[in-house]
Amino acid sequence: MNWPLQRVATIVAVVAIAACVTLSLGDWRQVEGGSMLGTLWPGDIVLIGRPEAPCSARFCSDSNLVGSIVAVRIDEGGRGSPLLVKRIAAVGGDTLWATGGGVYRNGHLLCLPPTGCLRGPHVWEVGSWHLRLLLEPKGYWPTDSTWGPVLLPPGSAFLVGDHLPSSRDSRDFGPVRLDAIVGQVEWRVPLGQLRDHYLARRLVVDGR
Repeated sequence: MNWPLQRVATIVAVVAIAACVTLSLGDWRQVEGGSMLGTLWPGDIVLIGRPEAPCSARFCSDSNLVGSIVAVRIDEGGRGSPLLVKRIAAVGGDTLWATGGGVYRNGHLLCLPPTGCLRGPHVWEVGSWHLRLLLEPKGYWPTDSTWGPVLLPPGSAFLVGDHLPSSRDSRDFGPVRLDAIVGQVEWRVPLGQLRDHYLARRLVVDGR
C-alpha cells in the first residue's frame, strides 16, 4: 500500500473508532423548541448518556439528582412518546407546595439554574393531577399561584423546563416514573447558541 492510501486508511480507521466510542457513550440528539432556553438553544446538539443500570436503580429517589438535566419519554395517551429534555426539580418523597408566586420543596424555596427562584402569578400553575397527591385534601381550595402541599410518590421525578413560560412539563402532566428517564444530558455542542449569537452580531452591524 502506497503512502497516500495508507494515510487515508489510517484516518478512516481513527474516525471509525472515534464514532464507535462516541456512540457507546450515548445518543446524540438535536434540541428543538425553546423550553430549555438559558441552558440549551434550539439547534444545539446534546449527548444523552445511556444508564449503566436500569433507570429505576440509577435514578433513585436521591435529592442529589435535583438539578440534573435528563431526557424522558412521556406517554401522552396515544399521541406517541416524544423525547423531552427537562431538569429534575424534585424526586419521590419530596413535598411541593406553591404560595406567594413561588414553589417550596421540603420547606425551602425552589431555586434552579439558570433562572434562580422564579416567581409569578401563573408561572407555577399546575394541572388537576396534583389533587390525587394532596397531603391535606379536606377543605382544599387551590388558586393559580397557591396549591398543595403534595407528596411525590416513590420512584418518580418532577421535571421542569429552564424557560418555564414556554415549557410543557410536570406542571402539566405531573411527576413521571423514573423508568421513563432515558438518560442524563452529558455534553452539549452549542451550535444553536452560536448561530443565534452570530445572527445577533450581524443585525447589530447591519443596523449601524
